[in-house]
Amino acid sequence: MTYEIFTKKQLELQNKARELADTVMRPVAAKYDVEQEYPWEVQKEIKAAGLSGVWIPEQYGGAGGSVLELCLVVEEFSRACGGMGVGYAVNALGSFPILVAGTEEQRERYLPPIAAGDKLVLPVDCLVTDFFDFGARKIGAIKQVDTDAIPGDWESLDIGNKSIDKFRSILSDARTVVWNGPMGVFEIPETAKGTYAIAELLADVTARGATTVIGGGDSASAVAQAGVADKVSHVSTGGGASLEFMEGKTLPGVAALTGK
Repeated sequence: MTYEIFTKKQLELQNKARELADTVMRPVAAKYDVEQEYPWEVQKEIKAAGLSGVWIPEQYGGAGGSVLELCLVVEEFSRACGGMGVGYAVNALGSFPILVAGTEEQRERYLPPIAAGDKLVLPVDCLVTDFFDFGARKIGAIKQVDTDAIPGDWESLDIGNKSIDKFRSILSDARTVVWNGPMGVFEIPETAKGTYAIAELLADVTARGATTVIGGGDSASAVAQAGVADKVSHVSTGGGASLEFMEGKTLPGVAALTGK
């Protein structure tokens, strides 16, 4: 007598994860371990393979699998690269509190982006200084450090070169971008590089057909100073109001006007 441990669907999922791990992850595993930076090009492959949210219910955009399906994928990814396997698992574990204890509104809001393979990307390096006087537009000595190595008595005023490259790789093929808030203190030339780089990137993707929306007074000033205000799709001085409008909330000023 033989016993089938896994279902046909689970075996197919395991094979798909194994193939992706062998062809995509394993070749860059050593590079990832040295740089200790998650290769987002791999995340795109995970998303394309439909493995981003195997544990999330179908009603929220996932595959509707169980913890067992998740473990099968994590095991195959970890065989190719431990770091990537852990990264995938952490992303999954971060969604469980929402799935188990979140309200229905929270599930509908946060689980679909996770299932789709979307992500929150933070800077990995920054420009720091030991003195900062915004009013006088003066800074002290500056240096570029990783975000986990900022000296306790220094302040971060801009993103670094690695962060610029990281955001560029993500945004270069974007079709819609909403920018709310500059990358740093762009009012001072020495700390404006990150903000200007993103502004110029958005102008470039707009020229290639993307829709770009700039929201907020500081962001509007940033694209103006960068010389690209007329090269993006839309610029609004309303920062928080722009986000609330896109969220579907009623803006008091608009409601008052439409009620006349």
